[in-house]
Amino acid sequence: MAMDAPFPLEPRVVFARAAVSLVFLLNGFAVASWAVRIPAVREALRLSDGTLGLVLLAAAIGSLVSMPIVGRLCSTCGSSRVTTWLSLLFAFSLPLPVLAGNIETLVLALFIFGASNGGLDVAMNTQATTIELAYKRPILSSFHALWSVGSLLGAAAGGLFAHFGIAPTVHLALVAALIAVAFTYACRYGLADAHMESPSSQTSSLRLSPVLLALGGVSFCALLGEGAIADWSALYLRDGLGASSGVAATGFVAFQISMAALRFAGDGLRARYGDARVVRVSGLVAAVGLGFGLLVHQLWAALLGFALVGAGFAVIFPAALGIVSKLDLRSSGPAITWVSAVAYAGFLVGTPVIGLLSEATSLRVGLSAVAVVGAVIAALSSFVSPRTAV
Repeated sequence: MAMDAPFPLEPRVVFARAAVSLVFLLNGFAVASWAVRIPAVREALRLSDGTLGLVLLAAAIGSLVSMPIVGRLCSTCGSSRVTTWLSLLFAFSLPLPVLAGNIETLVLALFIFGASNGGLDVAMNTQATTIELAYKRPILSSFHALWSVGSLLGAAAGGLFAHFGIAPTVHLALVAALIAVAFTYACRYGLADAHMESPSSQTSSLRLSPVLLALGGVSFCALLGEGAIADWSALYLRDGLGASSGVAATGFVAFQISMAALRFAGDGLRARYGDARVVRVSGLVAAVGLGFGLLVHQLWAALLGFALVGAGFAVIFPAALGIVSKLDLRSSGPAITWVSAVAYAGFLVGTPVIGLLSEATSLRVGLSAVAVVGAVIAALSSFVSPRTAV
C-alpha cells in the first residue's frame, strides 16, 4: 500500500498503515453484516418502522456515551492502544442484537454495540490521521475506501447467508470470531500519536473555533446521510417502489460501490483541488443526486440517486479530518477525536431520524432529509478552510 510514497518510509509506518487498513476493512464488513440482518430482527420482534427507529436510537445513545470517554482515553493512553481495546469489545458486541428475544434486551444489546462501534470509530480514525501525518501526504480516504469495500463484502456475505437460510445468530457469531482474531493481530502495529510524542502539545485544551465547529457540522451531516442510506435504502426500494427483496438490496450495493470508487480516488482529489473544494462539490453531488432519485420515483432513478449520494458522501469525512490535521498540533489530537465523535454520532442518529420522519410522513419524504444535509454540507464548506482557524 505504501509503494507510491515519494520518500522512504520507516517499516513501522508501513506496517501501521496496513494494520489500520485491515481494521477499517473488517469494521465495515461487520457493520454491514449487522445492517443486512436488521429486517430479520424487525420481523422477528414485529416492529414498525417508527418503533425500529426508536429502538435503533439505543445504538446512538451508546455511541454518544462512549465517544467522549474514548476521546479522552486516546489523548491519555494513545489511539493505538485504545483501538486494540475497542476492537475486541466491538467483536464481542456484534452478535448481541440478533440474540435479543424482546425489545428490552434488544435496546440493551444495541446500546453495547453502539458504544463499542462508536468508540472504535473514534480511536481508529485518530490512529489513521496519525499515520497520514507520518506519510506527509493525503492517505485518509484510502482507509475509508477499504471500509466501504468491507461493507460491500459484508453485505454480499450476509445476503448469501440469508439466501441459504443460515440463522442471523450463526452468521454474526462467525463474523465476530473472524474479526476478533484479525483485530488481535492487526492492532500490534499502531503508531504513537503526534500529540503523545510532544509533551508540550499535551498542555493545550480543545478550543471550539468556528472552523472546528463547521468541520463538526460537515462531518455530522455526511455520516448522518451515510448511515441513513445504508439502513433505509433497501426498505425504500422494497416498500416504496415495490422491488423484490433481491432487487431491493441493489440500492445499498450501488451506494457502496460508488462510495468505494470515489474514496480510492479521493486522496488524489484532495491533493489536487484542496479539502475545502472537495467538500463543497461533494455536498452538491449528494444533494442533487438523491433529490433527483426521489423526485422521479422510479427504480432506475432511485438506484442512480443512491449511487450519486454515495459518490457525494465518499470523501467528505476524510477531507474534514485532513483539515483538522492541519490545525495547531497542540490541539490536533483532541480536535480529531471531537470531530470523529460528532461525525459518528451523525452516523448513528441518521437511522432513527429517518425512521421517525418515515412514520410521520413516508419513507420517501424521510430520505429527502439526506438531500437536505448534502446542501447544508455545501453551505458549510465556506467555513472549513484551516486558514480560518488561526
